[in-house]
Amino acid sequence: MEGDSFEFRILGRVEAYRSGRRIPLGRRRERCLLGILLLEAGRPIPTDRLITLLWAEDPPTDPRSSLHTHMSRLRRHLTPPERNRQPPPAERNTRRPVRLLARHSGYLAEVNSEAVDAHRFTELTAEARRLADPAERASRLRDALAMWRGPLLADVADERLRKRIGAGLTELRLAVLMERIDADLATGQHQRLIGELTTLAAEHPDRESFTGQLMVALYRSGRQSEAIESYQRLRQWLADSLGTDPAPELQGLYTAILRQAPELAAVPAPAAITVAVQPRETSPDSRPPPSTPPVLRQLPPDTGEFVGRERELRTQHAAVREGLTHPRTANNLLIFTIEGMAGVGKTRLAIRLAHELVADGHYPDGQLYVDLCGFTPGQGPADPAPVLEEFLSQLGVDRAEIPAGLSERSAMYRDRLADRQVLVLLDNAADEKQVQPLLPAGPDSLVLITSRRTLALDGARPITLRTFGRPEALRLLASIAGRHRVEAEPQAADEVITRCGGLPIAVALAAHRLRARPAWRLADLAARLDDERGRLSELSAGDRAVEVVFALSYRALDSDQRRIFRRLALHPGTGYTAEAAAVLGQTTVQHAEALLGQLLSEHLLLETTPGRYRFHDLVRAYALRRAQADEPEGARAAALDRLLRWYLHTADSADRALDPSRRRTDPTAADDAGAPVPLDHPEAAMAWFEAERTNLVAVAETCVSHGADDVAWQLSSAMLTFLYVRSHFTEWLAVHRTALGAARRSGNRVAEAGVLNRLGVAHSGLHRQQEAIACYRRALRLQQDADDRPGRAWTLNNLGVAYSDLAEYREALDCFRTAVALFAETDDHRGEGLALANLADTHRRLGRGDDAEDCLRRALAVQTRSGDRPGLRFTRTFLGDLRHDRGEYGRAVAEYRAALDIHRELGDRRGAASLLVSLGRTLRRDGQVEAARECWRQALSGYDEIRDPRAAQVRHLLREEFVGPTG
Repeated sequence: MEGDSFEFRILGRVEAYRSGRRIPLGRRRERCLLGILLLEAGRPIPTDRLITLLWAEDPPTDPRSSLHTHMSRLRRHLTPPERNRQPPPAERNTRRPVRLLARHSGYLAEVNSEAVDAHRFTELTAEARRLADPAERASRLRDALAMWRGPLLADVADERLRKRIGAGLTELRLAVLMERIDADLATGQHQRLIGELTTLAAEHPDRESFTGQLMVALYRSGRQSEAIESYQRLRQWLADSLGTDPAPELQGLYTAILRQAPELAAVPAPAAITVAVQPRETSPDSRPPPSTPPVLRQLPPDTGEFVGRERELRTQHAAVREGLTHPRTANNLLIFTIEGMAGVGKTRLAIRLAHELVADGHYPDGQLYVDLCGFTPGQGPADPAPVLEEFLSQLGVDRAEIPAGLSERSAMYRDRLADRQVLVLLDNAADEKQVQPLLPAGPDSLVLITSRRTLALDGARPITLRTFGRPEALRLLASIAGRHRVEAEPQAADEVITRCGGLPIAVALAAHRLRARPAWRLADLAARLDDERGRLSELSAGDRAVEVVFALSYRALDSDQRRIFRRLALHPGTGYTAEAAAVLGQTTVQHAEALLGQLLSEHLLLETTPGRYRFHDLVRAYALRRAQADEPEGARAAALDRLLRWYLHTADSADRALDPSRRRTDPTAADDAGAPVPLDHPEAAMAWFEAERTNLVAVAETCVSHGADDVAWQLSSAMLTFLYVRSHFTEWLAVHRTALGAARRSGNRVAEAGVLNRLGVAHSGLHRQQEAIACYRRALRLQQDADDRPGRAWTLNNLGVAYSDLAEYREALDCFRTAVALFAETDDHRGEGLALANLADTHRRLGRGDDAEDCLRRALAVQTRSGDRPGLRFTRTFLGDLRHDRGEYGRAVAEYRAALDIHRELGDRRGAASLLVSLGRTLRRDGQVEAARECWRQALSGYDEIRDPRAAQVRHLLREEFVGPTG
C-alpha cells in the first residue's frame, strides 16, 4: 500500500480513489461507516457510538458482530491488489496507507488528513483566513468550497445522522461561503453575486448575513428599491416565523441604504459598515488587545513514593509529542482518561505525568486542577457549575461577570482557554455528564481525567491501569519500608505483595505499617495478612484504609448492582459467568450479563477471557464482608445451595453430551437452581468442563462445609467421563476424595462404592495398580452387601484391567467373565461390550487368538446394536492388536486408524497417545518408517501435554529406533 496515492471524498457522495482509480466500497452501511471514521480520522470512536450512529433505534440482533463484519469488508475493499510497480508522482502527501484499526473498545481510521476532502477543506479555509488580500482570499475560499459536491455523506446519511456528526462542518461551509462573498464584494464583484445571493437568501432566511450581502450587492448595482424589498421580505419572515426583528447589524444596514450613505458604495467597504450578523474573525491588528489572564500552576505536589508505570508514561509522552508536532483540526482536543479499580494509582500517575510534561516545557500557559469528588468519603460528586465559577475567577474573570447558567459558564471557560496551551487535570470524576462542561475546546490543550468508571467521551484515549506486577510491587514496598528490610526477607516480601494482590494502595499501606513498627519483621506482617477474613483490617495506616476505598465504589452502585456484587463473593471458585451470576442473583442471564458489564465498567470486576469474570482478591474479601453484613444468613445459604445444585445439573448435562450411552443415575432434583447451561454437543460440553474445572473442585469442597453431601458425590460421577478423557488426575483425586467422605457421611453405601470404584480408575491411570486394587476390593464388599449388581459389574471390569496391567491374566479372566455375565443380567449393553473387549484382550495376551477374536466379534455386535461409539474405540484397538500379532499389518493399521478417529472425536488425549504408539509399532514392522516416526512423535506430544510418565518410554523408543545407541 505504500506505493499508492489515496483520496477520500465525503463532502457529497462517499467515494475513494487509489492512484486516480475509484475503489468500489461495497454496501451503503459500509460506505457510511467509512465516512464516519474518515470524518473523525485519527481519533478512536467508541463501538457503542458507532452502533448508535449506524443503526439508530433499530440495531441488528448482534450489532458488535455486524460492525466487525462491516469493518472486515471495508479493509478488504481498501487493500490494494498485489503488484510490483513504481508509485506514480503525487501532488499531495497522500501516500501514507489508510488503516482501519481497533482501538480502546472502538475503531479509528489512520490516514493522512490531506487525503480526506473534509480535512483539506478545513485546512484550506484556515490558510485563506490568513491572507490579507481579499482577491487571494476569495480564490482560496472558492477552492475550498469546490470540494463540496453535495451534502455531507450525501448517498449514505439521512438528515438525522448528518446533523449529529456533521453539524459543525456544515456550519463551517456556510461561514466560508459568507466569507468568500464578503471577499468578492470587497473586490467589486457585486453585480455577479446578485443571482447567487438571491438564491442563498431564499434558501437560508435564518442566515441574515446572506440577506445583508444581497442588499449591499443590489445597492451597489443601483437597485436601491430591490435592496429595501429584500430587507422587508426578511423582516416579515422573521416576524411570522420567529416573532422577532432583524438583527441590529441588519437594521443599521437598512438605515444606511435608506439615507444612501456614501460609505456603502466604497470598495472595499469601510470597517464601520459590516454585513455579517455574527462577528467574524478579523486581523489581529483590528482587535483590541485582550487582558492577559493569570498563568495558573495548580497541580498537586508529586509524591516521592511513585514507582513503576514506565510503559504508560512513555506511551502518553509519545502521544503528547505527536499531538504537538502534527497539526490537528480545531476540535481535536487531546484527552486521556486514566481508569482502573480503586487504589490502583490513577491520581498518582496523572500527577506524575502532568509534572513531567510541564518540566519538559509543555503547556506553559497554565495548569488547572480540581478534585471532582466522584468517590470521596462524606461528599457527593462536585457540581460542574461551581467548579467553572472557580476556574473563571482564577482565570481573571470578575465574579460579577460570570454568567449563572452552566452552558454559559462552559462557553466562557472555553473562550478563555482558546488558543492557549493549558493542561487541565480533572481528578476523581464521577461520570461523563460531570466532565463534559469542563473540557476546553482548543487543540493545543491537554485534559487528564481520572475515574474509577469507564468514561465514554468522544475522542478520549483511555488508559486502563492494572495492578502491579511483582517487580513494581517490590519496588514500592522497598521505597516505603526500606530496601534493607525487603532484601533481608525476600520470601516474606513476596508473600506480602501476594496477599496485597499487587494493588498499589494495599502494598503502600502494608509498607507504612511496617515502617511504623521497626520491631516487626516482614514475616510478621505476612502472617497477619495470611488470614483472608482479617486481611482488610490489616491494610490501613492512619486515616487511610483499603476497605474505605472499596466502600466508596460500593456505595456508588445501585441496588441490583450491589446485590450481584455481594452474591458473587459467595461463589466458591475464582471465575464467574453470567449463567452462574444469574443463579446467585435469581435473575435472568441477560440481566446478570448486563450487571457484570456494569461492575466491569466500575472496575470492581476483571474480565479474564470473553464472558468470564473474577474479583481482585481484596475486592472479593470486601464483597464477602458486605454479603455477611447486608445479606441475611438464610438468603446467603439459599443462594449458595442454588449454585451448587446448578453446577451439578450442568455437569450432568455436559456428561450426557460427552457419553450419551453411559448408564447413570439422574441427579437430585433442584427446581429453584435455574436451568443448566445448554450443552448439546460434545465440543461445547468439553469446553464447559475445561473452563469450569477449577471451579468444580471448589464446588465439591464447598459442598462439605455447606452440608450438601449428596451434591458432592453425584458431582464426582458427573465429571467421570471428562476427567477420564482428559486425564486430569489431580482434579480427579481431589473431587473423589471429597466425594468419598460425603458419601460415607450420608450413609449411602452404593454411592460410597461408586466413588471408590472411580478412585480406583484414577489410581490405575496413574499406574498405581495396588492402590487401585485396594479401592476396587473395598467397593466390591460394599456392593455385595447392598446387592448392587450393576455396580459390581463395573468394579469387576475395572479390577480386571488392573490385574491385566500387572500381567495377572488368570485373575483378570475371572473378573471379566463375571462382569460380562452381570452386565448381561442387568441389560447394561455398554458395560457388556466393554467387558467382552477386555476379556478378548486378556485371551490375546495368553496366546488364545481364536477366543480373543470370538469375544471381539461379540463385543462389536453388542456395541453396534446399542450405538456405543465410545466403547468401539477399545474394541477396534484390541482388534488391531490381534491383527498385529498375526502379522496382518495392513488390517491392523485400518483398525487402529478407525479407533484413533473415535479417540480424537471424543477428545481422549491419553487414549489417542497410547494408540499412536501401537500404530507406530505396526507401521514400523510393515516397513513404513517415516509414518511410524510421525506417529511416535505425535504420541510423545500427547503424553507430554497431559504429563503422562509414558512420555519417557516413547522418547526412548524414538532414540533407539531412529538415532541408535549413544556413548
